[in-house]
Amino acid sequence: MKLKFLLLTLSICLFSVGQITAQTTNFRNFNWGVSKARVKSEETAKIVLEKARLMHYESVFAGYNATIVYKFTVEHQLMKGQYILKNPLAGSKEYFHEFTFLENLLSEKYGEKTKTLVKF
Repeated sequence: MKLKFLLLTLSICLFSVGQITAQTTNFRNFNWGVSKARVKSEETAKIVLEKARLMHYESVFAGYNATIVYKFTVEHQLMKGQYILKNPLAGSKEYFHEFTFLENLLSEKYGEKTKTLVKF
């Protein structure tokens, strides 16, 4: 009985480790909690702003000119990532269509959203 319990426990642990290592990154190529120095050394986009707890990069995301924003804790660990899209759109129908397209694209890449914030 103890051997079956030990084997079951070991199997669950190995499965859990496999699930953890199989996860994708949280934002772009980084996981939450990585150092600011690592983001700075590994991000391939062009850096345009750097402050103590903030870095901005210029790039293209899904065909849009974009600012990539990284925000860090006071310990210089990554806590938030954001895309700010710059291409102007013609009207509200176009905004809705593109919002839906981008929402689906991000959900496929990062998983289901926990919050939506739309600013016009």
